[in-house]
Amino acid sequence: MVLRLREEYSTLPGRPDVTEAKAFLSQLNMDKNRYIDIPCLDKTRVKLQQQKVDYIHANWVECPELNAKVIMCQAPLDITTEDFYHMLYQEKVALIACLTKVTEGGVEKSYPYWPVVEGKQITFGKYSLKALSSSQEESCCNVTALELTKQDNKQSQKITHILYTDWTDHKAPNCTKFNGLKTNNTLPTAVIHCSAGIGRSGTLAALLRLQKTIENGQAPNIRSVVQQLRQQRALAVQGIEQYIFIYRTLMEMTYKLERRPKQSLGELLKHINALRTATEKSDLQQKHCLTLRPL
Repeated sequence: MVLRLREEYSTLPGRPDVTEAKAFLSQLNMDKNRYIDIPCLDKTRVKLQQQKVDYIHANWVECPELNAKVIMCQAPLDITTEDFYHMLYQEKVALIACLTKVTEGGVEKSYPYWPVVEGKQITFGKYSLKALSSSQEESCCNVTALELTKQDNKQSQKITHILYTDWTDHKAPNCTKFNGLKTNNTLPTAVIHCSAGIGRSGTLAALLRLQKTIENGQAPNIRSVVQQLRQQRALAVQGIEQYIFIYRTLMEMTYKLERRPKQSLGELLKHINALRTATEKSDLQQKHCLTLRPL
């Protein structure tokens, strides 16, 4: 069964052609890329307005199931933090789902662009970001209420920042609860980022879309959703473990729904049940703890 999912995953769009990421490859923008091998597609990239350079490693992704516009992006570098603030202000971002710690395994994954202590403020160029309050939601989510202010006109906007602390690169998180990361269908624009902005970010975006599909009584199509995400944010859902995690999480969700479309979930449950009964001696299963626990 794991082999079948590997084969399905291998049919997804791969690395885009260089002609599809010209801004990413421009010498003018090289220093703004956290990773030289993670392209930013031209056709969906966020363009900064009223800036000398309009480039930021961020893409719009369509999430029609959610009543929110979604941006997936890389974690800010020190030299791109002002650009990041500018994007938040320009696009009136109300929610940031941060899926990486500042450092992991001694390696920097994100510049510490947000203040975590109440009353503390960080200023970059013409923007300042202030922490209004901070709290811990469950054991894996830190929530900070932020206020972003543009210095020249003193206009400000409120942003909810959610740091998910239990997710390592290229893997799936131990916790399958994303309640704190849902957009609640009321936010005008949400930003999702990890370090590169493709693995964990793509996994969360896919989950939010597919969960809403199931809640609406419709049949989920995991491959189709991931394919759509990859057409807008290159290489979204970076590894097979994350792809399997999407299946696993959706199965757990269906058990908890009082109203679930049993017939439309047939294909999903067929895949997942095979995963559950797969041999415990599977190297992939043993390494990444894919066996489902009873709810």
